[in-house]
Amino acid sequence: YQARQADLREAAARPVLEGKSRRLQGQSAYVTRVEHEGGPPTVAKEYIRADTPASGKRAADAEELGAQVDDAVGLRAPTVIRTGPRSIEENFLEGQSGEEILPWPYTVTDELIGSDDGRLIGLSDILVGESDRNAGNFIRLEDGRLASIDRGGAFQTPKLVGAKSPFAQTFAPEGKWAKSIDIAPADLAVIRARLEALRPEFERLGRATWHR
Repeated sequence: YQARQADLREAAARPVLEGKSRRLQGQSAYVTRVEHEGGPPTVAKEYIRADTPASGKRAADAEELGAQVDDAVGLRAPTVIRTGPRSIEENFLEGQSGEEILPWPYTVTDELIGSDDGRLIGLSDILVGESDRNAGNFIRLEDGRLASIDRGGAFQTPKLVGAKSPFAQTFAPEGKWAKSIDIAPADLAVIRARLEALRPEFERLGRATWHR
């Protein structure tokens, strides 16, 4: 992950192509797709619509740490770097959002929920207490895999509240842990070790309580 962050910092440091960047949809932040000379596009987010500067920082912290949790469980997600107290930048993922691949009212299908990536999204949503999993916050990538995006709403609710995410129903139907989890014990042990290794990152941002 740190190597990808270094690549992202290099890409974000490239000169911006004037007139090529464009605003993307975002309810709680200004979100901009930024085009760079000789490099891939990035996505810049600034949480200036949050209620207070503290809540804007909280959302940016959630983006930074939530992306690392996604990575730890083996999920495809943007790599995130911090650009300010209330702002982050991440790599742009090519693909279609859930709102583009699902008919109105954007009900997530059992096929997506039961896919390998869908189950990982659900597990990660529970781990971070995701409060804002909707069809606009996941992407089907060009290779067919699913990716999680937008973790600004993470760590704001008790973890099992994240079970209201449609993807979490495999593990926590009706907000309670399922009697069995369809992930091999060896894989869970690897995920647990990766999550534990993230503790210093949570402490660095003053969010140790989020790591419990």
